[in-house]
Amino acid sequence: FDDFIDETVTIKSQYIHLLQVAAKKLGKLAIKQQERDFTVIDGYYASPNMFRLVVGAPNDTPLNHAGYAYLFELNADTQKRDQTISASAKLQRYYTLRKAWQDANSQTVYGWVDTYIHGDTPGGNWARALQADSKIKSVRDYPEKVAHLETGQCLLICDETSMPTVANLLEAWQNPIAPI
Repeated sequence: FDDFIDETVTIKSQYIHLLQVAAKKLGKLAIKQQERDFTVIDGYYASPNMFRLVVGAPNDTPLNHAGYAYLFELNADTQKRDQTISASAKLQRYYTLRKAWQDANSQTVYGWVDTYIHGDTPGGNWARALQADSKIKSVRDYPEKVAHLETGQCLLICDETSMPTVANLLEAWQNPIAPI
């Protein structure tokens, strides 16, 4: 590790930094620690258990990368009111940008963030509580590794939370061999 690990520097941030450096040396996409702001435009059920947030997204949002995930802060509003929340008390969850597109006229980037609803959970409660014009913050980007799916026979396995990624993969499938 680059820095001595003490109370001010967590092992998690050091690990992510080490991972970023290694990925860069290998020419691979890596986790990016950076804040990004999204604006909620609408929210609705896309299916009985999938709640979809329609968001305004940053202009540099990848438009054609299935599996691009963001680490959203679920209690950001609480943190603004009470700056004493510890790092361990922060509620954060990764959500994949289900789909992203750019409006041809305004050049505004929009996206869908799909959240699987399975009971009384922090992520589902967070998504359903958001209103139009709510600001949501991501503190980290994570590009899923999907390049290996472009050749050969692929087996796609997912659970409920990874369905948005698989749906995006299937819609943009380029491999001449259909996946299983």
